[in-house]
Amino acid sequence: MRIRLSAVYALALSVALLAPSCGSNFSPEQMWTGTVESLPVVGRDPSLELHSVHGIRTIKVHRVAVMPIIDHPNATGEPIEEGAAEAITSDVWARVTLVSGWEVVPESDVRGVMQQMAPTTLGSMQENALKLGRQVSADAVIYGTVTRYRERVGSDYAAKSPAAVAFALHLIDVHNRVVLWTARYARQQKALTQNIFNVGSFLADRGRWVRAHDLAQRGIDEALDDLKSKLGYTLPVTPQAMPPAAGSY
Repeated sequence: MRIRLSAVYALALSVALLAPSCGSNFSPEQMWTGTVESLPVVGRDPSLELHSVHGIRTIKVHRVAVMPIIDHPNATGEPIEEGAAEAITSDVWARVTLVSGWEVVPESDVRGVMQQMAPTTLGSMQENALKLGRQVSADAVIYGTVTRYRERVGSDYAAKSPAAVAFALHLIDVHNRVVLWTARYARQQKALTQNIFNVGSFLADRGRWVRAHDLAQRGIDEALDDLKSKLGYTLPVTPQAMPPAAGSY
């Protein structure tokens, strides 16, 4: 059954007025009874900044490597959850493998090369990405930082503190040493009372407070979908057998 957009927003507004706090308990069924005290929401992330060089669509890439993401705490000094960089790296690699036409360097090959290099820091990140690319014969390398990764405190429907994630991804052309594309993502989940325009995503997620991994994965998916739409790729050339010459047997 279709729900008209105006009706959806009306529902969101009426529910939002009944939802003053984010830590109260309620069941999914309560959201339709008018007894909701708190209503979390997950929507399409508006906090994704995307930048690419002019002419990126003309650049052809076949082989791509994903360098391990590194931790880089933000200016507030808020600690980053242990394993956050590894989790984001794994999600980026998994998403890139879904891009048709790109050959992705195996994680084991990347690890082998990285073990022979000095540890990656903020200052050496770009140079290490170029070194990695040359060592594994990649056309381009994805690298980046995670600056915030705070886990949700509470349950799906009663969060005392929401999840928050921030990271940056870059794609560098190994041959020309040019950063072709950058995505910056910063998201903290908010209740419907704070942004009623996320009602569509709230309905899709059944009003749950999600975990940090869920926020990160959505940002990665949106970012790499943008990269896929902008960056050209080339398929490997498979030698074709020559047809027999006319009159030969």
